[in-house]
Amino acid sequence: MREHITLTQDELLEITGYTQAAAQARWFLEAYQIHAKYKAGGGLSIPRALYLQQAGIQNSTGSIDTGTLNLEALND
Repeated sequence: MREHITLTQDELLEITGYTQAAAQARWFLEAYQIHAKYKAGGGLSIPRALYLQQAGIQNSTGSIDTGTLNLEALND
């Protein structure tokens, strides 16, 4: 199965802990300086690669960086 280009709604909920798109958008901005885009239906569109890079899970070359996972932002 291929990965989605953007984070799924289930992943947004799991990552942020919020169900409302506005709260999720605030969380991504505060935690990773990611400016989320809104879909026509009201949900968020956040590129998976951008999230992985900003969270320290993936480096700019696209490979997974298992040594620098940034979990500090999850404690908010």
